Amino acid sequence: MNARIVRRLAAVFATLAATSAAAQEKPDFSGVWLIDASRSERDVYGQMRIVTQSDTAIEMTALQYSAYSKAWNIIPWTFRINRWGPRRGGEQSLEPIVQARWDGGKLIAVKSPGESYSVLWIWSLAADGREMFVDAVGWTSLPRDFDFKESSIPAAYARNRYVYVKKAADACATCAFTVDERGVHADGDVQPVAFQLKGNTELSVMCRVAECALMEIVKGRRDTPRKRTAGGSATIPLSVQTVIEAVNSQLPTH
Repeated sequence: MNARIVRRLAAVFATLAATSAAAQEKPDFSGVWLIDASRSERDVYGQMRIVTQSDTAIEMTALQYSAYSKAWNIIPWTFRINRWGPRRGGEQSLEPIVQARWDGGKLIAVKSPGESYSVLWIWSLAADGREMFVDAVGWTSLPRDFDFKESSIPAAYARNRYVYVKKAADACATCAFTVDERGVHADGDVQPVAFQLKGNTELSVMCRVAECALMEIVKGRRDTPRKRTAGGSATIPLSVQTVIEAVNSQLPTH
């Protein structure tokens, strides 16, 4: 075979091998992640994050307790890889647009560039894959032509770091847990609402006080509340944005 052809083929194979190796090195964020409040900034976005990753998208549902509103929020996001799309609600949704791209071993996730309030997150994993680091960059005037490179982020913009610890797949598979400003806790002290994760696709929600209200968010508005009394439960898909409130937080008497 002609030596020039051999060299060209070798170069092609080397490029393919490098591309394949790069693809294999991408971290996998799939799993259930719990905030380590002691190593994280305040005002966390999601004390718990449930993540499913594929080659084309990253689905993330944040479970967040707001101390200000005294409410629990189930907030789904879809980050399409290398293309824009609504953060939730399907391709035709009017929700703000988001996109994620890989920058080496990090994931750069962006919401609404060029608009009044942009969001920029940088996700990365520890070497052992047991910790996830989310850096929230305070670049609210993110330009539309941002290239999804960490090196393009001006150093002047502050970063808040949040550290998440991966939950083992078989840990506390049947127990309830509570979520508050301190993080996520195994079932212990009585809290108004308890949760149980079901197959990483649904949440079972139990009301522990006199009355709770579960409200889906439809087109930016709260839908008709589903009421539950003490001991009552409901199932919520992780793909549905929902707000949960303790309407009557009096503990039941026995």
